[in-house]
Amino acid sequence: MISNHSSFKIFKEEYKKYIWALALTIIGFISSKIILPLLDYSNYINTKNRFVQNLSNDEEYLLKKLELLNDYLTIDNDFNKVVVIGLAVLLGAVIFSYLHNKKKIDFYHSLPITRINLFFIKYFLGIAIALPIIIVSHLLLYGIFSILLGGNIIAFKEVLEAVFIDIVFFIVIYSITVFANILAGNTIIGIILSGVLLNLFSIMILVIFSLSDIFFSQVIDLGYIFDYQLKYNPIICYLGLKNNLDYFSITSINFSKFNILSMYILITLIITIINLILFKIRKSEKASVCISFKYAKTILKYLGVCIGAVLVGVIFYLISNSIFALYLGVILGCIILHCLVEIIYDFDFRAIFKNWYSIIGCFVICCLIIFSYQFDIFKRIDYVPSIDKIENVDINIYNDSEEAKNIQSQDVIQAALELHKEYLESTIEKNKYSTENIKIKYKLKNGSILVRYIGIDYPNLEDEEIPNKNNLLSKIINDKEYIKKAYSILYRTDIKEDDITTFIYDNSGNSDESKDNFKYDNKKLIENIKKDIEQNGIYTVNEEVLFSIRFYIERSWEYEIVNNSYTINISNKYKNTLNYLESLNIYPEDIKIEDVDYIYDENKNLNIKDEDGIKKVLSDYKLRNLLGFEVYKKPIQLILVDKQGVEININISEELYKQLEESYKSK
Repeated sequence: MISNHSSFKIFKEEYKKYIWALALTIIGFISSKIILPLLDYSNYINTKNRFVQNLSNDEEYLLKKLELLNDYLTIDNDFNKVVVIGLAVLLGAVIFSYLHNKKKIDFYHSLPITRINLFFIKYFLGIAIALPIIIVSHLLLYGIFSILLGGNIIAFKEVLEAVFIDIVFFIVIYSITVFANILAGNTIIGIILSGVLLNLFSIMILVIFSLSDIFFSQVIDLGYIFDYQLKYNPIICYLGLKNNLDYFSITSINFSKFNILSMYILITLIITIINLILFKIRKSEKASVCISFKYAKTILKYLGVCIGAVLVGVIFYLISNSIFALYLGVILGCIILHCLVEIIYDFDFRAIFKNWYSIIGCFVICCLIIFSYQFDIFKRIDYVPSIDKIENVDINIYNDSEEAKNIQSQDVIQAALELHKEYLESTIEKNKYSTENIKIKYKLKNGSILVRYIGIDYPNLEDEEIPNKNNLLSKIINDKEYIKKAYSILYRTDIKEDDITTFIYDNSGNSDESKDNFKYDNKKLIENIKKDIEQNGIYTVNEEVLFSIRFYIERSWEYEIVNNSYTINISNKYKNTLNYLESLNIYPEDIKIEDVDYIYDENKNLNIKDEDGIKKVLSDYKLRNLLGFEVYKKPIQLILVDKQGVEININISEELYKQLEESYKSK
């Protein structure tokens, strides 16, 4: 009968063998948790003394230095994370490296303990080496900083949180490394396999994104899936886990620390159980081979060759932008990678074409994967979620505004769905490159995200492909919730005047050339635009738009604004905005009201001599001159005659001309 005393005695003997690992662990954590923090503290004191000597009082800078010092105690200490990751991989590989030597396996199997006890002795050995040092190093640094920083130190609960996170991710990475070394029959192969398994999710994401980018780039956006690495790749997740986790997420995916840690604790338990099962059934004679389990060899071969071959094909495609090159790259990738795997499996170059028939199997699998994208077998493009499945949407229209996030208005969601459906039902080429896209991000109630592009031209009055387009766009754009989120600049009061730059563009995209001759009061301009939008809505149809105003926000990141530019179309109904621009009193130097004799048109239908009529014409003309370009699609030319009889051609809007006709036609 095997006693617990025997197991504990073996554990103590094993622990003694790895004193060098304990010493290395202590050195690593002394560097990350003691030496570097104290060096930074010394730099902080020197800076503070220098400020005192120079009679400087940069409190903000010193507070930032204090925050950086406190980071050594929190999960923001990246160097500490690198030490934890390196230690987990090292201990997992070294402690279970005996599985790669038949003599050592025979020795351990001769000990008076069961396989299960032997596994747990080895498994907990790595944890017993690292965990006490992780805990003590955190507490020791907290004690030192409590003395040095006094009341400026962070709360102790943040230190406990950092300790807990370090422990969880150490055990996760350690468990995966143990799994890789149980599968492998060679230590080097075990370490390589550990790296592959730890980053397998990221590699698969790269394949999915690459194929989507080739075949669906103008319809489906999968860029957001890289954010899922933050959750499902343990290395990236650990390094990216900060006090503010959303810092790394640009798609508003909800990753809570509790959710992540709970998931990884569960994953660790599952992997540990799998490790125990594999450890029990692993045969001694599998030492010194490449992979210890037959089925694992096959699975890993097909997985590695297929993923690698598809990526080789993607590289070929990027070089030549040809589907033929994609398949050529896949063929070459299958052959080369398959031969390489067979050589590694047998440690023999003569095995290069062993199991050559599986090359065909790998190629067929690769083709099936590519076909599923090329011919949209799973109907990714045509899928439109039903409104009852949608929690909220993000919408970005032609990049003219900030992306309106988390819109819950049912009217907007319904209009977006109808626009999406009409686009799919139209004869418009779906994957045609276009710089004018409407981007809709559906966030479903089950947590899934769908991002779709609707590639339609800028709104115009006649659109045979999607006749209801302008009506649907108007419903979206003029929704109050959309306006507040897409044009947040209109509602922000914290943006400094100097951080706003204004440009005015005509309908052809030409910028105003006279902006250097005068200065806009951006705050007043924004306030007037806001009033006009609230009174008249936002205009998208070209025939209703006189010109566009674009605002650029300098240092937009300081205001937590993702898009640093906003384009707003100005209609002739935007009286507040137009009146403000006219109030700037920018007249052509050679035209003054007192110098004007009369204004007439070439057909002699109009003859304007009274001051009110002249003011109306000059006011309208002034706006055109102010902007530095023609703002009217159908300008009417009049002739101005000054007191000296000099004639000047000026353009006014068709709308004003019709008003003048009613008043002056009979005169």
